[in-house]
Amino acid sequence: MSDSTKVLLNIEDKNVFIDEVVRDDQAMQVKAHLTYVPKACSECGVLNQHSIIKYGWRTVHVRLPKTGEWAVVMHLRKQYYECHACRGHFLAHTSIVKRNCSISYNTHQACLSKLNESVSMKHIAQELNTSPNFVSRVLNHFSSDFKTDYHHLPAALHIDEIKSTKDAQGSMSCVLMDGDHQLLRDILDVRTLPALTRYFKRYDLEVRNQVRFLVTDMNYTYPQLTEEIFPNAIVIIDRFHIINAIQRGLNKTRIEVMKQFATSSREYKALKKYWKLLLKPAANLDYKNFHRFSQFKYFTTEVDVIDNLLSLSPELAQVYAYAQRLCGAVRTHDVEELRNALADSVGAPETFETCLTYIREHPDYIENTLRHKDYSNGPLEGTNNRI
Repeated sequence: MSDSTKVLLNIEDKNVFIDEVVRDDQAMQVKAHLTYVPKACSECGVLNQHSIIKYGWRTVHVRLPKTGEWAVVMHLRKQYYECHACRGHFLAHTSIVKRNCSISYNTHQACLSKLNESVSMKHIAQELNTSPNFVSRVLNHFSSDFKTDYHHLPAALHIDEIKSTKDAQGSMSCVLMDGDHQLLRDILDVRTLPALTRYFKRYDLEVRNQVRFLVTDMNYTYPQLTEEIFPNAIVIIDRFHIINAIQRGLNKTRIEVMKQFATSSREYKALKKYWKLLLKPAANLDYKNFHRFSQFKYFTTEVDVIDNLLSLSPELAQVYAYAQRLCGAVRTHDVEELRNALADSVGAPETFETCLTYIREHPDYIENTLRHKDYSNGPLEGTNNRI
């Protein structure tokens, strides 16, 4: 039973012997003992020439990785020795657990492996029968192995923010990614311009000149880094945020029109229910197949639903046309069409115009986005969900 149990528990120390295995309501209790003939005294270093004798036992409790969804606790009796040469005492050593520690090496390795998964520290702690603080200590212990390389920067630097943890300086942290290889470079606990400037000035100017593209969202802070820190870089705004700003303006206009009708009216309910159709590209609307749409008395197509909604308000119809042109220009990377659409939409309703403020103030950023369509913050946004 001893050898088979050791294989099941992944114990390779030949000096550990399993005595008994008992399973209760809380965990699997493994009773074992550790003994061997020491080659030398660990206190004075004198070779064992019948000068070291066994001097009783000391019991330690070791937490092992779960087996079959059962928590495993080993009650290990360690041999205690006395050296006649120095009159010192010492315990038998094992490869199962570190000295003065109650969590096994296998648990440490399993924790490090699970830190690569998209799960929380609390979940890892529950899986390994440990505490979140233990998982945090393992992460901090190995964090020194991942040091920032201040002698290289990628040609495409992606930058975004995530919500900070409680121990961070600011409420939002800054995340950096190598856009060429889609590898996470660093996480900063602040995102203010002075802090970012101090951080990037650790790099030599020659290294900072390697950055050609700074890919970000519509944050006002990050593009300012190109003025002093990255003189050779151009700013690229993530296309998702451009489309989102345009559609947000359309949605605000729809809500303003919706408020003009009674909440019990068919018009109000139709505008509230079919808002997604208004955001859908006009070219993708179904004009062939008829379906039953609530708030409509007859079978109709998606195109007819849109026409019906736009007929409720000339203002909504105008904004819808502007939004379709602008989004279409971004999707097709048509710089000239974007310029024309922005010029034609001057004087649009305020609910729509306020959402275009950033786009109108920084047309060069938007045009850079359309000219360099291979760069997007999508990989970084996906990585943020795993942090």
